[in-house]
Amino acid sequence: MRIVAVILFVAALVVAILPQFYACWAHGFYLEPMPGKIIPMKCLWTANAEMALGIMLVIIAIGLWFFTERGARTILSILGIVGGLFILIMVTGALFGIGVCMKPVMPCVVYMRPAIYMLASLIMVDSAVGLALSLYPPR
Repeated sequence: MRIVAVILFVAALVVAILPQFYACWAHGFYLEPMPGKIIPMKCLWTANAEMALGIMLVIIAIGLWFFTERGARTILSILGIVGGLFILIMVTGALFGIGVCMKPVMPCVVYMRPAIYMLASLIMVDSAVGLALSLYPPR
């Protein structure tokens, strides 16, 4: 179970940090509808949401490392699956997600979105393995 916690911890840290560097705002792209009025693109808000969700998953990973009770690990693993799903929803823009920019050449579309797809999938699979291990521990 400690391996599950370490993988979740590293993936959650990457989810919290990576989008901050690949949001269009970090590369100098922004909307300027009127002279002197600058509006950040929606990928900046997605990066901020991903940071909050990543921090939440770091706390869940720390809980998986320290808690030894089956019930606590089960609940934390379920929260990890749900957190991975929320990370995926935020970047796709589906349901209540924010999404990324529309232009296919923007850094958020080219770098951030594929990385988040991969990391969210890793987080959900890792948390599902943690759930299976907490429900059916080896004897």
